[in-house]
Amino acid sequence: MKQKKLFLLVTLFLSISFLSSCSSDDETIRIINFNKQLTASESEFKTDKGVKDEENSWPNYTLYHYTFKSQKNELEFTHSYTPESGFAGGFTYTNKTDITTSGYTNLSAITGKGKLGDTYLTASVGQPTKITINNPDKYSFNEMWITNATYAYLAIKEGYGVATQFKEGDWFKVIITGYDSENKKMGNIDFYLADYRNGKTDILKEWMRIDLGSLREANYLVFSMDSSDKGDWGINTPAYFCADAISLIEK
Repeated sequence: MKQKKLFLLVTLFLSISFLSSCSSDDETIRIINFNKQLTASESEFKTDKGVKDEENSWPNYTLYHYTFKSQKNELEFTHSYTPESGFAGGFTYTNKTDITTSGYTNLSAITGKGKLGDTYLTASVGQPTKITINNPDKYSFNEMWITNATYAYLAIKEGYGVATQFKEGDWFKVIITGYDSENKKMGNIDFYLADYRNGKTDILKEWMRIDLGSLREANYLVFSMDSSDKGDWGINTPAYFCADAISLIEK
């Protein structure tokens, strides 16, 4: 019985600690996630309602763009797909748990689960990758949690296709850029998903918090990625990452 009580106290303490890291006495925090939005395990968000991108479609590759919203419409996410090969960029949400399979068809986070549940966001910046606050008069950005996608993680560790295994001096990062309602740039946040500089061999394998305070008043966030491993067509490291537990401050 004592052990059970101790477990409950520890669980309560961790829950309070997480919430207090996101809020203060005079702020109300809304945490966005996609738990229970998928009815099947090992699945992902799919739609057939997008707008065809005529300029970037060709035979056997028909590109569509769509936006999906959080459960209570606080946020809107860009999403691109093709009927031929599925997810093509932007954001999707998934509950996949495969942390061993290489390749772009594996949308799993390297953690195999979300920060706050089984469902989380996977992003690929090959197409517009954007999060917009639908009511900026009511909400502002607070924080989000990020980790590596399995596809990128394994390419960094082992190499894959044109992506080379990382060595001394290499790095891989996500860049978050905030814009106001007039599309003016407000600033950047650079977050390293892997850093092999200065004798380090750091590659993220857990969920890490990003403070969005410097972009708090942004109307929308645009995500891009960069890597030391580049070729003629841009970065060779797979431009994928995963996100969860995006929180907003109610004004």
